[in-house]
Amino acid sequence: MRITYELSITIDKPISDVLRIMFDYHQMCFYGAPKLDHHVNIKSKPPLEGAITELYYKHNEEMIIMKEAILKNSLPNSITREYTLGSVRNECKDYFTEENGITTWKMDVLFIFPENKPVDKEVFKKKTYAQMQAFKDYVELI
Repeated sequence: MRITYELSITIDKPISDVLRIMFDYHQMCFYGAPKLDHHVNIKSKPPLEGAITELYYKHNEEMIIMKEAILKNSLPNSITREYTLGSVRNECKDYFTEENGITTWKMDVLFIFPENKPVDKEVFKKKTYAQMQAFKDYVELI
């Protein structure tokens, strides 16, 4: 089963600030949901192409490990990342543009599920948008 969607948000900061914060994983605990507990760079360091990072989240007293791989880096214009959690894959293609110090962040999202169980695309879109909004709110505060 596959679902795809696009989302976009504007951030009242220049691209340089947005990207600096986006790839400072120590700051993720201030805006992520669930909150990032810690991360381990397995290969290289994001946002370098080919970097692989394990992201550790605490959920209901259980530690959940998500892998992030940087598939393609064309920053400051775009970056493609793949997240793996169990047998679910999530590919995010992020695009950035800036005009007058305001960054537009557009994300093309693909989820691949191992089974053909029904998935509510709107639930995933709302969660992704809420995460983008939390990041925007955080970046604009600092």
